[in-house]
Amino acid sequence: MSTTRQTVREFFNALSVSYKERYSQKLPFHYYFFTERLEKALDDLDIQGAHILDVGAGTGPLYDALSEQNIGFEYFANDIAESMLERSQIPVEQRFVGSATDADFPEQKFNLVFMLGVSTYLSQAEFREHLEKFSVQVEKDGLLIVSFTNKNSLDGLLRWMWKPVARIFSRKKHVLTSSLKIEKYSFREVEELLKAHGFQVERLDYLNHTVFPFNLIFPRFAVWLSKRLSKIKNPRLLSWMSSDFLVRGRKG
Repeated sequence: MSTTRQTVREFFNALSVSYKERYSQKLPFHYYFFTERLEKALDDLDIQGAHILDVGAGTGPLYDALSEQNIGFEYFANDIAESMLERSQIPVEQRFVGSATDADFPEQKFNLVFMLGVSTYLSQAEFREHLEKFSVQVEKDGLLIVSFTNKNSLDGLLRWMWKPVARIFSRKKHVLTSSLKIEKYSFREVEELLKAHGFQVERLDYLNHTVFPFNLIFPRFAVWLSKRLSKIKNPRLLSWMSSDFLVRGRKG
């Protein structure tokens, strides 16, 4: 395992005990951020009979959301942090610890692959390795659904500026104060990467139209404002106001 992956694995194993609490309704901004991404990832998808791979499944929120629909599907999950998977409801025989690029899944072909909140913690070389694997694993006309940290957002710029200060005053272990390297992408970069691996982008959703640190200081107001900013029609302005984005790529 690379040094980068080992650092990510240790970080999320350490967070696993309290991870679900971080995205509960007790913390309105985090709950909104997490829920919006999941809802848009699942919006208007036909899950019936699907063969699904959940890359970086964590504590299993995607599996929980899919299970609530009470329809038939095949599902497999992986995560490099074993403690995260241990705290999920995912059946043991459907969990695989380690990188998706190395895992030997019983199912070799999928028509839905999710990668939510993962690309941020992969080096660009590691992300390309995943795309190479998906170019083989995803069936023709299948979907790859991936979220990214937005390179062009105001939120990202402010987080970069605040990070040295946050490291001094914060005693809690958070992504902002950790040694994790955050990878950011523009939509155009993602579009080209997916195209090079046989995927045509058919949907783009911008996520989380808030700005650090106000989304943590005034979480309820930030959520209220974000929902209204989501109605912005100008894509360039919406990108600037969105910390993340979600892409659906169709396999050609």
